[in-house]
Amino acid sequence: MPSYKVIIIGDNGSGKTSLLYRYLPLDFRKLGKHNVLGWDIETLKINKPSLNEEVKVNFWQILGDLKFYRAESFRQFYDRVNGIILVFDVTNSKTFKNLSFWKKQIEKYIDNEVPRILIGNKIDISPRKISPTQGQEYADKIGFKYMETSAKQNMNVKEAFNYIIGELINHRR
Repeated sequence: MPSYKVIIIGDNGSGKTSLLYRYLPLDFRKLGKHNVLGWDIETLKINKPSLNEEVKVNFWQILGDLKFYRAESFRQFYDRVNGIILVFDVTNSKTFKNLSFWKKQIEKYIDNEVPRILIGNKIDISPRKISPTQGQEYADKIGFKYMETSAKQNMNVKEAFNYIIGELINHRR
């Protein structure tokens, strides 16, 4: 069975875990139950009749504050990545400014071209600090697909995750 590793990165509080738990059949109230070496790893098995096979997608995200991680931890986290989900909070300009940090991490540890998506999350909350145009322009600049979501209201979550999974499968061919 083909297996893929997708990392979900972005600042604390951007809604990474909420997005993942909204997409997967998991309980929001049990966040972080699969904590392994500072990562939360959740697995999804997908039956793709069009491919006549089942695929496995492992979603990895960093837990806690980055200042407690050593360089070798980052190498392990970014090792053998097949897809990237980069998340920021549209109501918090700091999470948007810090996208440059995450982009540098990607450039430092991931040397291959993999499917990538930038998600502007929390679109259900006002006031917004980052407009859809700003998000799209930044995504275009760094070569990512851009989508906006609300984990709380389950808006575009399925579409964003299905996009990255579809790209993983198409990228493999």
